[in-house]
Amino acid sequence: MKRHIYLLFLIISLHGFTQSVTKTNKTRKFDFNSLLQSPYALESHLKVLNFYSSIKSNNKKLEFAKEYLLKSKTSKIAKHIDFANFLCGDANILVKKRDKAHFNFHEILRTSENKLLAYTGLINLYQKSKRVDSISFYLNKSEDLFFNSNSELTKALYLGRFAYVEIENENYLSSLNKLIEIIETPKINESSIGTQALINIGWIYEVLNYPEKAKIYFQRALERSDIDRTTNLSNFCKLKLAHINLFDFNKVDGAIKIYKELEDVAVMKFDEDDLQEVSDDETPIIMTEEIEENDLISLDTLSKSLDADQNEEVGKEGELEEISIETKEEYDPYRSIKIVDTAGIR
Repeated sequence: MKRHIYLLFLIISLHGFTQSVTKTNKTRKFDFNSLLQSPYALESHLKVLNFYSSIKSNNKKLEFAKEYLLKSKTSKIAKHIDFANFLCGDANILVKKRDKAHFNFHEILRTSENKLLAYTGLINLYQKSKRVDSISFYLNKSEDLFFNSNSELTKALYLGRFAYVEIENENYLSSLNKLIEIIETPKINESSIGTQALINIGWIYEVLNYPEKAKIYFQRALERSDIDRTTNLSNFCKLKLAHINLFDFNKVDGAIKIYKELEDVAVMKFDEDDLQEVSDDETPIIMTEEIEENDLISLDTLSKSLDADQNEEVGKEGELEEISIETKEEYDPYRSIKIVDTAGIR
C-alpha cells in the first residue's frame, strides 16, 4: 500500500503537466487604455496585479509587464510607472534575467519616492541569489519605510516578501503574523496577494502539524480561483488537501477523489520553454526516487489496489491499524514539498 500511495502521488503530479488541452482557451487582453485614462486608485493596481498573477508562462508575464511599462511611460503617470517597473523586475527574476531586474528596481529608487516598493523587489532578487547579507540590509532599511508608508499595496507586497524570508529561515510564527495581516487588510485580501497569503498560511499550519487548520486555508485559497487563476496554485492546493486527507487522516477515498479532480484542472499544454519554466520555478513537486515506466498504473487499477490493501489492514474489530510515525515519515513525500514562492506577487 505504501508503494502504491507514492505512485498515486507521482501519477497525478505528472498527469497535470503532460495532459493536452481539451478545451479551447480564449486569449485574454488587458485594457490598458481605460486603466490609464481613469484617476489612479488602489483598485487599478490590483487589477493589473491579478491579471499578471493569472498568467501561466513566465515569458508572457514579462511581455505583459513590458507592455504595461511602455504604456505607463506614455501616459506619464508616476505611480503606474513605478508599479510597472516593479512587475518587470519580478518577471525578469522569473526568467533569470537578474541584471535587468536589478535595473528595474533601481529605476524606482532613481525616479520615485516609493523606496519600499524597490526594496521589496531587491529582497526578492537577493533571495534568489542567496545573498543573505543583502537581504538583511534591505530589510533593515525597509523597517521605518514600512511604518510610514501610506500605500496598502506596497505594504502588503513587502509583508508577503518578508513572510517568505521568515519561511525560509523557519521562523514560522513570525511569518504567520505577517500573512494574517495581509488577509485582514480590506481589498488586498480580495486580490491575488490575499490568495497567495492563504496558501502560505495553510502550508505553515501543515508544517506546525495543525492539519485541520491547514485544510481550512488551502480550501479557502482554492475557492478563490476566480480571482487568482494560476492553474499551478490550484493544483498545489488540491495536492495539499489530498495529501492531508491521505497521510494525516488516512482518508484514502477522499484523497483519490481530490486527485481525480486534478485531471479537470490541469488541462494545459506547455511549449518547450514553458516546460522548462515549470520545472525550474513553479512545480512544487520534489521527486525523491526514480520510477520505472512499467511502474505507472491507471487510477482505476490503483484505486482497487488501495482498497485491497486497506482491507488487509483491518483488524479483528474492523478498524484500520494505526500507521506508525516511522512509516508515515518514510512514505510521506508531501512533507518534502516546499511551498512555491507565492509570498510576493506570483
